[in-house]
Amino acid sequence: MAIRVTHGWQVQSNIQRLTSSRSNIAQLQEQAYSGKKLERASDGAQYWNMVETLSSNQRDQGQYTENSSRAQSILSIADNTLGSVSNIIKRVKELAIGASSETAVAEYHSAALTEIDSLKEQLVGFANQDYAGRYIFAGTAYDTPPYDAAGTYSGSTDEPSVQVSRQSQVLQGLDGSSVFNGSVDIFGMMDDLSAALGAEDADGVFDLIDEVDASLDQVLMAQQRVGTNQRRSEDLAEVAQQIDTTLQGLISEKVDADPIAIYTQINAMQSTYEATLQISAGAFQRSLFQFL
Repeated sequence: MAIRVTHGWQVQSNIQRLTSSRSNIAQLQEQAYSGKKLERASDGAQYWNMVETLSSNQRDQGQYTENSSRAQSILSIADNTLGSVSNIIKRVKELAIGASSETAVAEYHSAALTEIDSLKEQLVGFANQDYAGRYIFAGTAYDTPPYDAAGTYSGSTDEPSVQVSRQSQVLQGLDGSSVFNGSVDIFGMMDDLSAALGAEDADGVFDLIDEVDASLDQVLMAQQRVGTNQRRSEDLAEVAQQIDTTLQGLISEKVDADPIAIYTQINAMQSTYEATLQISAGAFQRSLFQFL
């Protein structure tokens, strides 16, 4: 049985095509103005989930880079501080060697005692080093100074870390007790040295030199840990930036529009739209004539 196509059906069909063409042209114009092919899920549902996943990963890489930058700042301060602590301990050794000599006189012991007490005060200050209000050697209790004037530790033995990649973390603070009160209690050693100098006990001073050496080794080991975390943080920050750039390229392939191609499509659609409009107008006139 033949299907009879009426003028009314033709008019309705043309109207639908015109509406669809207007919608497509408007969408292309929006892409041309914004420079984006995908503005919402309905623009390309098959790609939208992929773009969202890529964007989420890109945000992660940005956070890793930010975390790494902050960690590097903290670790840099820690490294410089431990370098200063090492210099103090080296000076302590020089004083101890001089005071343990058989030729050392009481005046030397007195001067060494004064300097040792001053150096201990400096050490406490370095142990309470902070960065933007964050105490570096307080472990995870970094909101308050970890040491009192006597060198007693009140910080945490847990060390704070931060995520710098999906699977890696780096330190952004240290357990001060492992640095200053580890196998050797540096502050206790200096108190003992101060007492031996006050008593003009050259043999007692000499006996403490091994502890001074062990103190220096302890600080250097902590500095080595800091350096290892610095290098890891720098390397992973570079990786995060490279991944971020790659992800941006992948997102651009899916999202960014080519304005020349879009305007070409718009022109083609407008030509089709105008042609459909003319056909529709003729069909409408014929329908109206028949109606009359």
